[in-house]
Amino acid sequence: MTNYIITGSDDNSIRIFTTRGDQGGFIHVFEKAHTDSVTCLDVTKDDKYIISGSKDNSIRIFDFEKRELVYSFAGLHKSRNYFGALLLSSIGSVLSLAVTSDSQYIISGSDDSSILIIDLENRRPLHVIDQAHESKKYLLPFSMQ
Repeated sequence: MTNYIITGSDDNSIRIFTTRGDQGGFIHVFEKAHTDSVTCLDVTKDDKYIISGSKDNSIRIFDFEKRELVYSFAGLHKSRNYFGALLLSSIGSVLSLAVTSDSQYIISGSDDSSILIIDLENRRPLHVIDQAHESKKYLLPFSMQ
């Protein structure tokens, strides 16, 4: 993605821009990428997929070349009230996400203080670390060993 800039916005969209020579500028928009603000983005190392997270509590996978939605995970992070009870009607925002360097996993953090690990190839959640911190997860640096 060295020749591209990908942005997410409060208007629920994801936009792709090119930085190549005189052609620099807008290429494509996913206008309704989410139903609420896009809060985080990452791209797989093979540049095949754009992964996005949103205040709508979803993580979505877009095919970069085909410019289409491939898969959507929704309702995986749940908010809790001040007493720690799960609120099924309230859903937590996805605040951060990262794709592992081997493009096998998506790791996301939510305002419900949980961390979620998703198998990207099989498109299924693998593990939730609940109440990992007492505050929201904004950054998710990690290393594979």
